[in-house]
Amino acid sequence: MTDIERRLRNVVLSAASVKAVLPWLPICLFTDVDAATTLRATEALLGAHATSSNKLRRLVRHTRLFDIILDDAVRTRWTPRSDRERALVTPPRKGAVEKHVRDLIRERKLKVKSRIGRIMNLGRGPFEVTLFVDDDTFFCKQPRDLVDAFRELHRRKDTYDVRAKIFTKTATEDRFQTDAQRCVWAHATAEHPFSAGLHLRCGDRASRGASYCSGAQGGALAVRSGPGAEAFALAWRDAYLDFYEHVLFEDEGLFSSTTTQHVVKNVTTSTEHGPTHQTRSFGGDQAPLARLMNRTCHAVSSSDGAAGPPPTRTKNWTVGALPSSINVRDTDRSLKNRCVAPVFGPMLVLHHKKYVNHGNLSEAMDRLDDLCERTNRPHHRGGAVWLGNKTTEPTSMRKCAFMFNSHASSHAAAAASSSSSRAERKARKAEKLSAKKLLRQQAKLREKQQKLLEKMRRRNASTGVLLLNGTTTTTTPPTVLFDSHNAAATFSSGTSSSSSSSTTTLGSLIATSHFLARRFGASTTASRRRRRRRRLRSSSSS
Repeated sequence: MTDIERRLRNVVLSAASVKAVLPWLPICLFTDVDAATTLRATEALLGAHATSSNKLRRLVRHTRLFDIILDDAVRTRWTPRSDRERALVTPPRKGAVEKHVRDLIRERKLKVKSRIGRIMNLGRGPFEVTLFVDDDTFFCKQPRDLVDAFRELHRRKDTYDVRAKIFTKTATEDRFQTDAQRCVWAHATAEHPFSAGLHLRCGDRASRGASYCSGAQGGALAVRSGPGAEAFALAWRDAYLDFYEHVLFEDEGLFSSTTTQHVVKNVTTSTEHGPTHQTRSFGGDQAPLARLMNRTCHAVSSSDGAAGPPPTRTKNWTVGALPSSINVRDTDRSLKNRCVAPVFGPMLVLHHKKYVNHGNLSEAMDRLDDLCERTNRPHHRGGAVWLGNKTTEPTSMRKCAFMFNSHASSHAAAAASSSSSRAERKARKAEKLSAKKLLRQQAKLREKQQKLLEKMRRRNASTGVLLLNGTTTTTTPPTVLFDSHNAAATFSSGTSSSSSSSTTTLGSLIATSHFLARRFGASTTASRRRRRRRRLRSSSSS
């Protein structure tokens, strides 16, 4: 494999994944290699593996991989404006540093040069709407969803100049994302299931044309051709060059014109208006983009003289949100964060070097097709995306914040609290009424018991004790006890006995009292009869 073929390997893999799904979709390639050399290297790469792969064999026979090949902007449209800019892309001379350090610096400066070209190419899209993707991308076999996403991007092209995967760092932008997710969950039906198109419509509805200001991931950008895209590309290029000029020449202790070997170290710097950004290696473009977006929003806010949060629209260009399924960076993280960073609809574009860098073209295509198939399975089968609609998701999975409308949930909470307070008041009222009723019943029972005991005393003046359930106790009135836990009334004797205090229910006490009354009453009548018979016998004998 030649050096050109090695450089084009990932580009060919990404383009082949597109043509395998949508062979009619035109592809444009920006490269610093001339068109004839590019075509020869592409044919060599495809032909070397076509014999072992039916997919590549069909591509070689029936499809032209690149419909348009354009020169990279850094090759024809950019020249360094100063010595500092020239130093950013010029490799060190031989002998200045050790060979391994020189090779590393050369690699980093080639990266800077390629990033400048990639940024400037954003303003040169040959189509009305162009999806710019890195070479480490792979398109999954989802033709219907891809067509739906591209059509929706074209239909809504006038809303934003640029769309990207957004990094939200403000409460307003977090609310935009959450409202968009709630909208997708609420509007997904069997006829219109979860999809990138629905996510795009809901995202625009939530943001209402407001431009994001916190930064974006530049590996997949949907750009509308026009002056807005050109202004955005030039502004990003200038911000990129200013960023690394400052890092390379002005940050003491990090870099200087004589210690270029420090280019290989990580770079950490802070923006003027916002949090600290870090590039993992020299030449990254996300930190300059975040700085540009944040600074532009604040500049427009200052010029408008408005106080408070940054405005929602810049002067020359706007940045909107791209559906998450068009730029999936990590399938494992998407599986773990189905609520935090949901992918609505099947994954369409996979974007990371760790997935595409291994194996030859045929092996990589088979491996990535299998990864797409596993990722786009339903969740109960191990998938990492949201498929179908909310009625097809199992109840156990309905725990995400976007599944509940914030206003509806607040009203429901207020209604629940008011109903619970009404129920509590009703329960307290019923408890009071039942307590009063019970007290009246207890008073009536005590009154009946007093009358019964008084009647017994009058009939049995000589008897001083009563036998209640085998326990000896005096004839003092019983005391009523109320157990609020089991709501049962019991009666205690209220006095001490030889063994323990006797407690019995009212029915048992009344039954025992009636039994004693009948017992003593029957004994008294028999004695009266005996005395009467004795008087009669004595009178008859006399």
